[in-house]
This record gives sequence, structure tokens and C-alpha cells, in this order.
Amino acid sequence: MTRHITANPLETGTDELERLALEECIKRQRFDRQVSVMVMPAGRCEMAIQFARMGAQIKDADRPENKRELEGRILAAGLREEMHFVPCDFPRSPEEPPGEPFDIIVARRGLCCMPYDEAKKNVRQLLQQLRIGGKLYISILGLHSELSEGYAAREQ
Repeated sequence: MTRHITANPLETGTDELERLALEECIKRQRFDRQVSVMVMPAGRCEMAIQFARMGAQIKDADRPENKRELEGRILAAGLREEMHFVPCDFPRSPEEPPGEPFDIIVARRGLCCMPYDEAKKNVRQLLQQLRIGGKLYISILGLHSELSEGYAAREQ
């Protein structure tokens, strides 16, 4: 029988991007009790729920047609005070989301299917929604792998 002992307080099933973002939230809470996070797209709210259970204030950004489902998940998790839905035309970020600037923004999926110039514009917009010293975590599957062959402006 093998025992896996770890000092990591997070679940072992989380991916690297999620783990890094959650660790950043833990670090920031040591200095500032109010950590603000925007997660886009909200998906099934699993990641946002983890942030909220750590005490962060969450904005779940997703398409307006997903509002009812996401608000239901927020209520089911019992995190109505910590989590709020923000409509956006994902993968574009919300124009002026309530609660900005954010300490942490996590953008999962979406940017990799956009033209390079449009993706760059959206990343700049996300950076402007961060506090000074805030962290932006972006998941871009395959940008620097064999999956990106044929991606226009790959080398830029």
C-alpha cells in the first residue's frame, strides 16, 4: 500500500493552472482578507466554488444564456454572498464587470480559437481589469505545441 503524503492543501485532481490560481489566492489571503477573483467561463462553477470556500469574492463570467443554470449552482453551493454571475460574450471579457479590479482572473478555454490580434486585444483588456500586482491565468491549449501548426501569426 502506497501512501501519498503532500503538503498541498488542495485536492490532488486539480490541473496545474487551477492549482496555481488557488495557491495564489491562499497567498493573497495572508495579507488581504478580501481577495477578488473572476473566472471565465464559469462552466459548472467547480473552480469558482473552490475559490469561494476559501473566502474569495467571485465573479462568474459566462454567456447570458447560462445565467439561470449558474445562479442555480451558486445557490445549491450555498455561496450566494460570495459568488455572482456576470454576463459576457465569452471568450471576450465583460466590458466593465462589477467588482473590478480583480486580484486574480482565470480565463479557461476560448482564447485559443480566436485570431491572434483579437486574442491579444482580449488579453490586454483582461490585464486592465487586474489590480496592480494581480495575476492573470490563461489556459491556451496547444499554442506552443504540434496542435498550433497552421495557427496564423503563431510566431508573433
